[in-house]
Amino acid sequence: MNFGKTRIYKSCHNKRNRANLPSTMSVRLLSATATATATTITVLLRRKKQPSSRLTWPLLELPPQVQPRAYEPWTLPLPCYPPSGHWRTNNSRIQEGLLFTKPIKTGGSTGVGVHLRVARNVARRHYPNQVSICRARFDHNYARLAYSKRNHTHSFLWSIVRDPASRLVSSFYFNFVSRGKMAPTDDNFRQFTTSQTEKSHYALFLSTNPNKLFEEEDAIFEQDPALIMNQILQEYNFIGVTERMEESVVALSMLMNLPLADVLFLTSKGSGGFDDGGYGNRHKCIYIVPSKVSPGMKEHLQSEELTKRIYWDRVLHQAANQSLDHTIDHVLGRAQFTHKLQQFQHAQAVAQERCLPQTVFPCSFAGGARQKLENETDCLWTDSGCGYKC
Repeated sequence: MNFGKTRIYKSCHNKRNRANLPSTMSVRLLSATATATATTITVLLRRKKQPSSRLTWPLLELPPQVQPRAYEPWTLPLPCYPPSGHWRTNNSRIQEGLLFTKPIKTGGSTGVGVHLRVARNVARRHYPNQVSICRARFDHNYARLAYSKRNHTHSFLWSIVRDPASRLVSSFYFNFVSRGKMAPTDDNFRQFTTSQTEKSHYALFLSTNPNKLFEEEDAIFEQDPALIMNQILQEYNFIGVTERMEESVVALSMLMNLPLADVLFLTSKGSGGFDDGGYGNRHKCIYIVPSKVSPGMKEHLQSEELTKRIYWDRVLHQAANQSLDHTIDHVLGRAQFTHKLQQFQHAQAVAQERCLPQTVFPCSFAGGARQKLENETDCLWTDSGCGYKC
């Protein structure tokens, strides 16, 4: 089987944004128990209703040139503008509005769902009965191509990063085991990771630097890699962390001064769930095989060769973790944030209990036909923003 990247990205660029935009998910916000931040980064390879596999990494000592930051509150009017005539297509080029960069297998479908709920709800408040959704972009695309000329005072740009080892495992199981029907053997996993020649997935996707060097992957690090990572941290208005999704969206809501209801979500894709049919046969649902890290895979993930290859992605992931903590402690206030997080966690639990059973996803069973029409699902776009009718 061909392990080339074309296969992974093909489905990403073929999707089209589709949205019916009626009422919002409304859940009563009450308090619940908050969770503490661990002293090491623990990567959870999530399975639906199954025990999780864990990979625990010691904290890196960040290069001195890479400076975690505290994200600033958005104090200007929210950049909500009427959408362009082609906003539903992924290749619409916009430099103003609500912008989201979606790397591969970082929980981006969940992030897109939050992004679209924000765009939809803000539009309803700003332009009642006039505009259905704010101008927004949210596809798998390189930020340097999409946002290098963005207007910084008229756009809000954010993204999500995930531990790179966890991202590799998820990509292997999702694209090759589930979609490609490949056996999840240690040898196949080693071949897959060897085929991923990019020196930094996050530099490729998140950097807004339009330098022509970035057109060739091998030329990216002809520049100082620490400088590239620092530019990414400074360029984005917010970068969330997959392993801390709830904290991330609560921090996002506080930075943008949004109601918590705007950032509630139902999980889009998860191992043990179903793909939306966006690959190959677009009308067939595909079961997502639960990720399982064998001892051989774990040994390979901790090998010197692979740890060197994903080093700079680990740097950015850890810097994003520290930036989230700095933002909570020095901008939002730990006590106020904890209270908001408790409210969100309870509302999220109620949403899962009440909305999940009645939500119509694009796919509901393995091998079956997906819902063909956008008005047959409860999702704003493909499998993102699902449950918005609840």
